[in-house]
Amino acid sequence: MPKIKRKKKKHRELLKNIATFLIAMLICLILLELVSRIVIRDHNYTEFDPELGSRHIPYDSAWHCTNEFCHKHTINNAGFLDDDFSEEKGDEFRIFIFGDSFIAAEQVASEDAMHMLLESTLQEKNENIVVYNFGHSGFSTDQYYLSLKKYGERYKPDLVLFAIFTANDLHGMNMKFSGNICKPFFELEGNTVKQVERTCRASSFFESIKKVLKHSRFVEFVFEKGLLIRNKFLVSQGEEGVPTAYLVYDPDNEEYQNSFKVHDALLLAAEQYSESLGASFAVVTLPSKEQVNPAIWDQLKEKYPPLAEEGVDPTYPTKRIDQFCKAADISCLHLLEPFKSEFEKNGNDLYFWHDGHWNEEGNRLATELIDNFLNEQLLIPDHGKE
Repeated sequence: MPKIKRKKKKHRELLKNIATFLIAMLICLILLELVSRIVIRDHNYTEFDPELGSRHIPYDSAWHCTNEFCHKHTINNAGFLDDDFSEEKGDEFRIFIFGDSFIAAEQVASEDAMHMLLESTLQEKNENIVVYNFGHSGFSTDQYYLSLKKYGERYKPDLVLFAIFTANDLHGMNMKFSGNICKPFFELEGNTVKQVERTCRASSFFESIKKVLKHSRFVEFVFEKGLLIRNKFLVSQGEEGVPTAYLVYDPDNEEYQNSFKVHDALLLAAEQYSESLGASFAVVTLPSKEQVNPAIWDQLKEKYPPLAEEGVDPTYPTKRIDQFCKAADISCLHLLEPFKSEFEKNGNDLYFWHDGHWNEEGNRLATELIDNFLNEQLLIPDHGKE
């Protein structure tokens, strides 16, 4: 009997220790969560989308903070960084802008974002003009096209603008370079494009975990930091250690030449689809800071010697897209030369130095240039909807 009692006593002590440990862990997790909600302002308001690869969660909000800026943004009813979209059109003349993080403009306050500045500028002449911002961080031209098809009939554009970021849109739509990202890809089939069938099981699994744990700011922080570390190891490298994103500046790179052909076909498909909706179509190309600031390009050449080879040209993507636009008779605005001119004449830094996106000055200059372009090309009505 004494042995049995001692055994039961040990079991009770073990259970007591386990319970104490679990309670202590729970208290620690609660404290970590409380501290995280006070200290950590960033919050990921995106989730997996089977059609587009990613989407913002409607009506969610979050702070977007670095050591250069800190702004809170709220997602609208359609899942974008803008005022709510309406299916009821009335007399509005609607301009849809599709683009990546430069168009989403999380780095500046909402009122300083290009699409908001552009709408205010255009409404000074015509109060019926409304700009819809379909910018999404990480998107590339293939996703702009799919977004147009997904939202075009619902919100009825009069003018569609594709804002092409020449530094990485071609990279993002190349499956060899960006195949680790769970997103749609296209390939050529004759003179047209077809979507590549693929399954993203890993990303779907991660997204399932995120949905279960999305209410925990601490768990979300750990999860997102883990993904950032993982993605650093998955950065695509070309020959001699040059990141493949920079190889777009090499006119002889075969992979990018294939990407340009798919890109051409996607722009033609977007133009045709826009016309089917009764809308005009135009392209705006956006430069990166290494294309605008020669000192940054020199630093890259020093770090990656192959970029200094003859023929490699940071302006090449813009020239290549311009060549296509002229051949296809598509209205196209290139921001590269005006941005370079502004930097050279006034020394204005139009980009956040570390983040690499437009600052307030960059958004303002882009607004001015796009406004002039739309008027010069007669892409918008002067007074009231025509």
